[in-house]
Amino acid sequence: MKKFIMIIGLSSLLLWRLGYAADRNGNYIGYTRSCMQYLEVAAQGQIYKEGGVIYRAWIEGYLTAVDVLVPELIDIKEQFNITTEKVLEDAMMWCIENPDKGFGAAVIRYIKALISSRK
Repeated sequence: MKKFIMIIGLSSLLLWRLGYAADRNGNYIGYTRSCMQYLEVAAQGQIYKEGGVIYRAWIEGYLTAVDVLVPELIDIKEQFNITTEKVLEDAMMWCIENPDKGFGAAVIRYIKALISSRK
């Protein structure tokens, strides 16, 4: 019974956190932001402060989803020696060249390239 209560409690915390990553309409904020918006937050020095929470949280969630959905991966961060910061840096470089694209596209492109390089 204690395990059940603990699982329910942890699930509630996780769902609350997921809700924070989405806007009122259920759109995942980090994914729907443009590269230009990301670059503006970075230019203001907010990536590692409150203004960057959306981007960091979305990356963490995306990496967790990759771990769950890609069978050959157990922990993408460990297997590819990446950090959220590395993903943010790569996204920034790509966004500088593609400001009209989405932030989510920058992250997804980077992760797909990593996984493809291993095959």
